[in-house]
Amino acid sequence: MKTETNKELAFELMRSVFDLTGWEGQQKSMHTAFCVRSPEELAEEFRRVAEVLRGLEYTAESSMGVAAHLFLREAAAHAELAQHMCESYVEA
Repeated sequence: MKTETNKELAFELMRSVFDLTGWEGQQKSMHTAFCVRSPEELAEEFRRVAEVLRGLEYTAESSMGVAAHLFLREAAAHAELAQHMCESYVEA
C-alpha cells in the first residue's frame, strides 16, 4: 500500500504543482524521485525549501530587485503547496 500511496502522491504533485509539459525526461526523473520518498520525507523537504525561499524572498527586493522578490515568492508558494499536499497524505 505504501508504494501505491507514494505513486499516487507523486502523480498528484506532478499534476498540480510541477507542470513539466514538454520536459518528459525531467518529468520522469522527478516522478521517480518522488516515488521513492515517503509523504513524510517529502513534506519535510518541501518545508525546508519553502523556508529557504521565504528567507531569500525577504532580502531579494533590496538586493536583486522586485522581479527576484516576486519569483522567489512564487517558488516558495509552490513549495508550501507541495508541503501541504504531502502532509495531507501523512494525515490520511
